Amino acid sequence: MNRRNLFFFVLFCTAFLRIVNAQNDSLHLPKVHWQAYGDVYFAYDANDPPQQNVVHTLTHPAYHNQFSLSLAYLKASVAQEYWRAVAALATGSYMAVNYASEPEWARYVLEANAGVRLAPKCWFDAGIFSSFLGFESSISADNALYSRSFIAEATPYYESGVRLTYTPTEQWQIIVSVLNGWQRIVDNNQDKAVSAQVQYYPQKELTLSYATFYGNEGVGTTSLWWVHNPFVYYEKEKWSFLLEGFLASAEEEQQNSMAWAVCIMGNYYLTNQWSVSARFEHFQDEKEIFYTTGTPNGFVNTSWAVGITYSPVEQVKCRVECRPFYSKDDIYLKSNTTTSNQSVLISSGISWRF
Repeated sequence: MNRRNLFFFVLFCTAFLRIVNAQNDSLHLPKVHWQAYGDVYFAYDANDPPQQNVVHTLTHPAYHNQFSLSLAYLKASVAQEYWRAVAALATGSYMAVNYASEPEWARYVLEANAGVRLAPKCWFDAGIFSSFLGFESSISADNALYSRSFIAEATPYYESGVRLTYTPTEQWQIIVSVLNGWQRIVDNNQDKAVSAQVQYYPQKELTLSYATFYGNEGVGTTSLWWVHNPFVYYEKEKWSFLLEGFLASAEEEQQNSMAWAVCIMGNYYLTNQWSVSARFEHFQDEKEIFYTTGTPNGFVNTSWAVGITYSPVEQVKCRVECRPFYSKDDIYLKSNTTTSNQSVLISSGISWRF
């Protein structure tokens, strides 16, 4: 048994002993919490591209000029004193686009993980998780705007592996993961990746976060990725503000490529039911690590977005958003098969959660 397998064997044995010692938990059947979610949208690309997809940088929303189901899932979760588990099956255009490289059995698994408490402030989990890289998540109802930022689309929405979560105080949280790779359930090579996040809450309204990823994403060759993703998030009463950064390097055959991005986003509640949001961002990926364009300058893009949200009840959100794009090269396909360096995406969506 090699050292890595021995390490995980010891962790599992420790976790098992913790569960055995928790006799009170074993005497009662756990209560299962159920959650259902749905998200339907319509998006229109002003360039009216001949293909079905919207601007090629987006998977949220994914399809042009048609009513589509973005994401629908059914989720079951159990939380006990010494163990916990989550399972969620899903469908929709988000799953179709983001899980296209996964095997058939995995294309409907949004989450599937279980964990045990190793110590009062430490959890060990294994399975398929939502990724902590990128501030915005795959669940549109949890985000200020309907479409996702360049950073969110470039970073993983999900990950597969094992995770250790340590919360020494109410102000600190540290997560360390060993993963199959960058947004992968089934590994595409024999190497594993490592990822970590440190979050600090100096006050209730403020979150300071830094996340990183390091691993080989090459197939048949070595391509070492090192990604840094810090953000500052402030939320108080009726408004919130986000400043997020992104810096990545990829080393392949002794050649080093860099990409960077910045995102600024704000949200303001006009009333309990109405809110307005705005985002400005720039993504610089000249060597096409994350976005492939096949143009001389690669992906160099600036975008801003303005959106309105109406929530008649807490469980329902109705969205309308306008988002222009400005690229250095002509990367956006038009209806007459020519290309342009600009595009405007109009999107609207309705999400519900019960």
